[in-house]
Amino acid sequence: MLGRIIEEFSSLLYVIPAILLAMSVHEYSHSFVAYKLGDITPKKLGYLNFNPFQNFDLVGFLMLIWFRMGWTKMTPVDFRNVGYSKWKSIVIILSGMLGNFSLAIIFIFLLELKKPVPESYLFNFIGYSIVLNFNFVLFNLLPLPPLDGGKIVGLFFKKYNKYEFISILLIIIFLFSKYSEFLQVLSNQIFNLFI
Repeated sequence: MLGRIIEEFSSLLYVIPAILLAMSVHEYSHSFVAYKLGDITPKKLGYLNFNPFQNFDLVGFLMLIWFRMGWTKMTPVDFRNVGYSKWKSIVIILSGMLGNFSLAIIFIFLLELKKPVPESYLFNFIGYSIVLNFNFVLFNLLPLPPLDGGKIVGLFFKKYNKYEFISILLIIIFLFSKYSEFLQVLSNQIFNLFI
């Protein structure tokens, strides 16, 4: 029992850095793409960087630790600055998931290149990061605000985002559900395809 507790706490040494990196890449991707498509809001408010604490949400962070799925505070984006263009807005929203997917692929190549010793810190960090970033992609595809999938639905149904509080409750219920386990198994299977 004590050994299990020690193991859980020691895993935080690679879990927390992996989460902070995934958060940083996800939110920076939103900021960078929004800026490139004409919205200066992220740069003006100081979000055009890799600081994960600007978007830190305690509940979402704890969910990431426990379930490898959670959320951060939204990067401020003003879609008026891209002319309310739906395709540009969708590209901005999808960019966070694309950033996580790209990071997962980079870590897969790094795993193949370095071939770290199994159960070493580097092996655990890279392996956890791969699964975590795939989880970011799969989880954010859910059509529930404030997740990215929900934001895309909100572009077409304006009143959809008014139910964000109810949606957050549904997300928390989802994280405790069997479907959450299914997504974790799916992301693990994706990871296994590359190692």
